[in-house]
Amino acid sequence: MAQLAQVEINDNWVNKPTNSLESIFRAWMPQTAANHQQRVDLMKSLAKKFPDVAWKICVAQFGVHHQIGHYSHKPRWRPDGYGFGEALPTWEPIIKFMREMLEMALTWKDYSLDMLCDLVERLHDLTDEDQARVWTLIEVWAKGKATDAEKAAMREKIRVTTLSRRAAVRTKAKKEATGLAAAGKAAYAALEPSDLLNKHLWLFRDGWVEESAEEIEDIDKIDFNKREERIKEQRVEALREILRNAASLGSWSFQSVERHLG
Repeated sequence: MAQLAQVEINDNWVNKPTNSLESIFRAWMPQTAANHQQRVDLMKSLAKKFPDVAWKICVAQFGVHHQIGHYSHKPRWRPDGYGFGEALPTWEPIIKFMREMLEMALTWKDYSLDMLCDLVERLHDLTDEDQARVWTLIEVWAKGKATDAEKAAMREKIRVTTLSRRAAVRTKAKKEATGLAAAGKAAYAALEPSDLLNKHLWLFRDGWVEESAEEIEDIDKIDFNKREERIKEQRVEALREILRNAASLGSWSFQSVERHLG
């Protein structure tokens, strides 16, 4: 089934190999008679043979992404499926399996940009200790294998998640004082691209630019007119910086700069 799930099926059908695998490993409603350890061992085996498929299943078990569970069909003439597949009545086995999947995700053999972005999306639901482990993974990745463009992409991911207005509202609602925003700012600064085009691309990629929390004086109110003015000023200043350093762009022509920034 994992081998079949490697082929992406881009349609609106729900009954796909990936969906069947996710239902088997769903932490709170596993559609299988296999016990906790059997499911964990099988996930580790999938991570070795089909890492791309296993990663999606693994990170789906923790974080704020809500899931809907569906019952799998039980054999009519065999009783081995009965008594299994119901939503687990207590939190203990659910949290235990989620913790196992989180540990797998934080000790994966190798990470790509998309994988680290998946972890950044789920930082708000992790403990301070696990958050620190994610920041360490990003630091090692940035120093070892990340390209300048990938650093820019990760930087933007951090900006719109841990430093966003939405994140500030969430933290305020929880009435918690965590170091997530401070760690996010440090990582954001450390990931600054050396290429000016990559550095300022986030301002031009989309028409709507989501601001970080520190760019807004009052997180409960927002003046859209003032916001548009701030974005316009930032874009103008970015273009001025690029033009001032046009000589350092090397082979970049003004036409290619225009294409790159959209």
